[in-house]
Amino acid sequence: MENTSLETEVIKSEESEIEPLILVRNAYKRYSPTVVVLRGLNMNVSKGSIYGLLGPSGCGKTTLLNCLIGRRSLDTGTIQINLESKLQVGYMPQEISLYDGLSMSEVFMYFGLLMNRSKEYIQNREKEFIEFLELPPSERIIATLSGGQQRRVSMAVALFHDPELLVFDEPTVGVDPLLCHNIWKYFLKITKEECKTIIITTHYIEEAKNSHMIGLMRNGVILAEMSPLGLMTSLNCSTLEEAFLQLSQKQEDHQVETEDYPERNTEKSDIPFKSGSIFALYRFKAQLFKNIAWTKRNIPITLFMLLLPSVVFILFMSTMGGNIDHVPLATVRDELSHGIDDCNITNKIVSPYGCVTDIRFSCKFISFLRNKSYEVIEYETVEEGVNAVKKNKAWALLHFPKNYTEALLERLDRGSSAKNETIDSSTVEIHMDNTIYFVTLGLRRNLVVGFVNCMQQVLRNCGINEKVIKLPMRVNPPVYDSYDIRYAPLSGYIISNILRGKLRLEMSIVVDGRLSDISEKTAHCTLNEKFLYQGLTGLEMVIAHFCIQSIIAVCQNMLVFIIVYGVFNIKTNGNKLLSLCIFFLAEYCGMTLGFLVVEFTSLERFVMYIGVSLIIFLFFSIGMIWPVEGMHRILKKMNAVNPINKAVLAYNSLQFRDLPFTNPLIYEGYLYLFLCIILLSFSVAMKMRNN
Repeated sequence: MENTSLETEVIKSEESEIEPLILVRNAYKRYSPTVVVLRGLNMNVSKGSIYGLLGPSGCGKTTLLNCLIGRRSLDTGTIQINLESKLQVGYMPQEISLYDGLSMSEVFMYFGLLMNRSKEYIQNREKEFIEFLELPPSERIIATLSGGQQRRVSMAVALFHDPELLVFDEPTVGVDPLLCHNIWKYFLKITKEECKTIIITTHYIEEAKNSHMIGLMRNGVILAEMSPLGLMTSLNCSTLEEAFLQLSQKQEDHQVETEDYPERNTEKSDIPFKSGSIFALYRFKAQLFKNIAWTKRNIPITLFMLLLPSVVFILFMSTMGGNIDHVPLATVRDELSHGIDDCNITNKIVSPYGCVTDIRFSCKFISFLRNKSYEVIEYETVEEGVNAVKKNKAWALLHFPKNYTEALLERLDRGSSAKNETIDSSTVEIHMDNTIYFVTLGLRRNLVVGFVNCMQQVLRNCGINEKVIKLPMRVNPPVYDSYDIRYAPLSGYIISNILRGKLRLEMSIVVDGRLSDISEKTAHCTLNEKFLYQGLTGLEMVIAHFCIQSIIAVCQNMLVFIIVYGVFNIKTNGNKLLSLCIFFLAEYCGMTLGFLVVEFTSLERFVMYIGVSLIIFLFFSIGMIWPVEGMHRILKKMNAVNPINKAVLAYNSLQFRDLPFTNPLIYEGYLYLFLCIILLSFSVAMKMRNN
């Protein structure tokens, strides 16, 4: 497409005829139909020169640099860079892209290994740049450095591997003027003696006079591309600022109101550098070094991740399933004239038909409840007892009518011919507080068991077979023994694996940025973008992360097994090695889920929201609070394919039922977890590939 506007008319220098190191032709780039950043830009950068790219904020300088280093692709146009590899490029982004938690020495070692340099070379270059850039001792943590010091470390990282092409985005912001002068002297020296090529962007127009070539950029095009002196001479200006203002005014005067944007390339966009291998051992070692260094620097977080499953398990064992004791109960016993003291009197009570008891029934019943650790409180009237329940001073009121024991014996003697008055007088009235289900459930059970036990004693005294009071059914020994509360800590442990997966992805957000671009609309180079431009692949980052987390997973699971089978001595019958495999699969399921959330979520707070939501959903949906059989039918159907629920069933069936691995309840748990890991890993790989 031809355009006769000033946007494509560039003032060129006679030096432009020299074969350039970088050649950009007709470059267009936009982030939306209304946000056009590059408008047919042309650019020539000669080898062994300093190219000063000047322009106001928002004119497209950073986008152009990202296109040059391969972090962005043009919509149309070409970029030609006469270099073979990204390793020949050093890049300092506008944003400080360093690990805050590492020391300067560790940062230099990491970037040096990332560029395949030897440790001896790294140590020598570290000493050189600490002296040249007036940096503090290398043991200093990056987070403790000032902003200017951090920018100098970032500059040292760009220069560290002695690249042929150096790209600096606002390198001298916040730098001392004297040091800035020395930096420019160094730039001039390496371009002259070592034939290095430097592209540098700056707001300081007068500072750019030191450049061999200047590109004045505005509104997505380069208005002029000449030496500083040649530009001022051609425009008859005394300063670069005056020349820039004059060119900007001409651009405004010749601005085309409407311009057709060229169609986007349908073919794959040309990338300035050839794509390297998807996995390189030296890059993997660099990432592994960084992960280990970060772990050592963050011992509290590492210990938290290591101990979290064990702490969760201990909390579950300590807080759930214990005996509910010291529950206050109110009683009103009208059959005792002098209150509880009458229970010490052993006068025999004989019914007209021969039933005998040596102690009143209410005394036996209350004694049974006290042996069960209930706190029995005596009240004078029923009204007082009910008020005690209403005021939360007691969980239930037990009212024994006057002559209760005599009426009960008469009821046994007469049977079906007992009068209504006798039946009413032999009935215990109970007023309960049912607000907390598990308390009242245990209380109801103990009341029934206590009544049956006391009645059996009375029946024996009356010469009646005590079995008549029991339910007409026989419960044989169980096929599988009850494991009571052991279901809960297991579920909590599996959930904690997902929680740790969430914590790992949070750490990945804070330390590594994202595994892919945050947004194509973002002009800034993030921490992770810097590493990916230098050749580090998402696969290498994932595998290095996987290695560290696998070591932590081994320690976590071994510690949990020691607590489960050593400290709490939970008796199980199944193969413990198979159980350990379930835990490891759950670990990796949580890890891949964390990676997937990071890939599809651009903001850190959304990652946190999603992680917490997943944990809450799993907490309620896998039968931890209430059995799956009692849930809504939709949740039942979801749990039919829920890999975590399948894992819980597999572990319980394996350990407490001792079923063989060939049983569907067992192998389905392993199969569903494995398929979940494969599916999540494939989704992460496809998303990373698309990015």
